[in-house]
Formats: sequence, structure tokens, C-alpha cells
Amino acid sequence: MRGLGIGGLLGLAAASLAVLAPASLAQGGPPPKRSWTGVVQRMESAAEQLTRARRLKTLRFGLEPAERRRATDRAVEAYRAVRLYFPEARGACAEASFRAAELLAADGRTGAALEEYELAEEFGERTEFRARARLEIGRIHRRAGELREALDRFHAVATDPASPARRRGEAWLEAGDVWDALDKTEEAERAWWTATRTSTDARDRVAAFERIGRAHIARGDLEGAAGVLASCREALSEEAALETETGERVRRLLASMRLPRELEAAIERRAREQVSKRTP
Repeated sequence: MRGLGIGGLLGLAAASLAVLAPASLAQGGPPPKRSWTGVVQRMESAAEQLTRARRLKTLRFGLEPAERRRATDRAVEAYRAVRLYFPEARGACAEASFRAAELLAADGRTGAALEEYELAEEFGERTEFRARARLEIGRIHRRAGELREALDRFHAVATDPASPARRRGEAWLEAGDVWDALDKTEEAERAWWTATRTSTDARDRVAAFERIGRAHIARGDLEGAAGVLASCREALSEEAALETETGERVRRLLASMRLPRELEAAIERRAREQVSKRTP
């Protein structure tokens, strides 16, 4: 380095930056949407870049809290490098942003996680990560008390034909919960009923039936609640009859339902109330 003057040093620095910069910047393209705070080695492809980030994610396990946070930061930066170096690989970018968001959310950095989920939504067209990102964004808004914003995201998933059926059912279940929080019982039950027909996940279907049954109990319609319970058992009867892991899982779900016990308790309460009214 001694033989280099100021001009030579500046030239060397510029060459180094050109090697490290994302392709879009090196070619004079638009800057990345989010700021870049670290330097990550560029791999030969988006798939390799994603694999490298996954490896860094696994290195976090078993570390002490302070070191674990630093390892999380390294993994997040590695996931961000996928979209910075390979923005044209939109599917890989969507997954990378989603995984970075998961890490940040688990670390309690909700604002940064929200940004990554929004990028996963942006890149995730024609992938399941768009639906999954929208669901997580909706949950963040719901926890923050921003219920209308949450509804927008859940409805975006529920009404998008490109969303996987499982995610649409999940979104209807979540939308029903938000409507319920807004004291819109009719809208909530309509969303939950849609979840029972839409979801391909037995857990979500059972959860939706239970919510509907509880709504009936809350307004004193115990006969209606009993009908909901019967509908649930009938809707899942074929899956429950299977001698497979799926069948066993559905049988466990049905056996663990709280609605039958809640309905029984409500019937007993009503019986006691009727006796007390007849007693002088």
C-alpha cells in the first residue's frame, strides 16, 4: 500500500465497493427499498444465498442471549442479502424476507419485522409467502389494537384465489376474531362459518366451530350451540374415521374440544335457574 498515492487509494476503495455492492447498484439501478447495514459475501445464486442464510440461522441455537442476538443479526443480514444481490429472484426474496421477519419478531423487534413482512408480501406474488406475510402483518396490527388494518390484511388473504386453501381458512378464522373484538357478532359468525368450509386444516375448522358454538351459548341459544357441535362432528367424521396419522390427529382434536363441556355447564346453569324461578 505504501506505493499508492491518494488517487490510488481512492481507486482501490471504489473497486472494493463495486465488488461488495448489489448488482442493481453496480449497474446504476434503483437503490434498495431498505437500508443496508452490513456486508455479506455474495454467492453464485439466490438459492445459495438463501442456503447460507439458513445455515447462519441454525448457528443461533444454544447460544447465550447476547451472543444469540448478534447471531440473529448476522442471519437477518444474510437473508436481506438475497434481495439485495438477487432482486430478480422474487420467490427466493419473498422467503428470505419472511424468514428475516420471523427472526426479528421472535427477538421482539416488531417494527423491523413488519418491514420485512411487507417486503415478503411485495415479492411474494405467486408464492405462499404473500399470504403468510399478510397473515403475520394482520396479527401485528391486531395485537397493536389496529383492528381495521388487521381486517384489511386478513380479508386480502381470504379473498385472494392465489392464497392456498389452508391460508384462506386461517384468514377467515382470524377475521372472525377481529369482527368479534369489534362487537360485530353477525360478521364474526359469518367469517367463522366460512372458515369451517374453506380451511383444509382440521385444527382451524374445529376452532371455528367452537367459536360459533360459544357465540350461541353467550346469547342463550343452547339448542343452536348443540347443533353447531353436531355439525362439527359430522363435518370431520370422515377424517376422524381414517386409520392414519391424520385420523388420529382429528380424533384428538375432537376429544379435546371445550365446547361440549361448556355447553353442558350452560345447560346445568339454565336448569338451576329454572328451578329457582319455580321455587317460592
